[in-house]
Amino acid sequence: MENSKANSGFKNPSRPTGIRAPAVTICAVVAAGCGPAGFADPPPVPSRTAEIEAVVYLIGDAGYAEPGDPVLRHIRDEILELPSGSEAVVVYLGDNIYWNGLHEPSHPNHDKEVGHLEAQIDLVRGTAARGIFVPGNHDWGYKGERGLLQIRRQGEYLAAVASENTKVTMLPAAGCPGPDAVPLAESVLLVPIDTDLWLGGHVPADDCRPATLDEALDSLGAVLSRNEAGDRRHVVAVAHHPLKTYGPHGGYFGLKDQFFPGTNLWDYLYIPLPFLYPIVRNSGVHKGDLSHPRYGRMQDQFAEVLTAFADQPLVWAAGHDHTLQVFHGDEYGVGYILVSGAGSLLDDVGKDDALFAAGRQQREQGYMKLEFLRDRSALLSVITDGTASCRDEDDCPGEPMLRYWRRITGR
Repeated sequence: MENSKANSGFKNPSRPTGIRAPAVTICAVVAAGCGPAGFADPPPVPSRTAEIEAVVYLIGDAGYAEPGDPVLRHIRDEILELPSGSEAVVVYLGDNIYWNGLHEPSHPNHDKEVGHLEAQIDLVRGTAARGIFVPGNHDWGYKGERGLLQIRRQGEYLAAVASENTKVTMLPAAGCPGPDAVPLAESVLLVPIDTDLWLGGHVPADDCRPATLDEALDSLGAVLSRNEAGDRRHVVAVAHHPLKTYGPHGGYFGLKDQFFPGTNLWDYLYIPLPFLYPIVRNSGVHKGDLSHPRYGRMQDQFAEVLTAFADQPLVWAAGHDHTLQVFHGDEYGVGYILVSGAGSLLDDVGKDDALFAAGRQQREQGYMKLEFLRDRSALLSVITDGTASCRDEDDCPGEPMLRYWRRITGR
């Protein structure tokens, strides 16, 4: 599929105009409470129409993970109880190590960074499940430490762990854009993509194939074309950056960010600077925000490829904003857009046209789960750790709480 040259000029008329460069709305200025607050009563547990063939767990931005974290423990407990014929994959959706990726062993932060990564690895260690680590912008590093050495060091660490019979890997390979194509059971195709190569201002490593971003877009089209002509699996694209979000990267800011933005640097820096931070962020100065021109071009390029296919991908799953959000994704050529970035941190989030949205207002971290059944149906669940009532206690194990579910098919 030769479409990469045309991608840069794609403009999708159905894209919401408020996402690319959102204004500071009255709702966001007055209070964070204009977004969702608290959880509704838990929905009834869905019935399953057939046996589970495969399960994909989606957890993003888990870079501060610690052993015993409720989210990680809940996923592991469930994996251990899955029927023996069900395949399971845990996809970490980037920012697997905060704040600047994995440093060399002599660096003072190295052991702490390894500890955060090991907590995530432990989720699948000793189980039949696989762990796929998608790179995020923090895995590449920041503040002069950013680069190929950081991301490759994490990939090499995971490869060393895998050599000891724990099924973990970084996909796409460190420094490469992808896409990869990972078959799962009989009906699922995972497609990892490193979207930070579109936003970060660096080029793929010399040994990458595809070797350029244009070639990567062509390759994505080829993967979808082969699937459409062949097995017609459910395609789940996994990346760090979402195509749509109503968290801070999409222009929504809560009360504290509106009036006391200094608390983003230090928890106690309560110097009032009303409305300054959202205005600056919404002006397109941050490459990680949807308001930035580079982010807009990336959306256009992926939409150009994805809208060429009638029924795939079924899902584009990402993290980046520390929230849990579910959207219809028709305007980007996707059945559903998922933001599952509540693995370690929480951001404020707006609701707007989201089917579901939860974040800092609800005070619970969480993850998403895709169950693929043997009758080729699929079920999406959003689950939180159930710790809101005891988060300030020393020992707060929580319990998995189903907050939203939906049967999903093609567009």
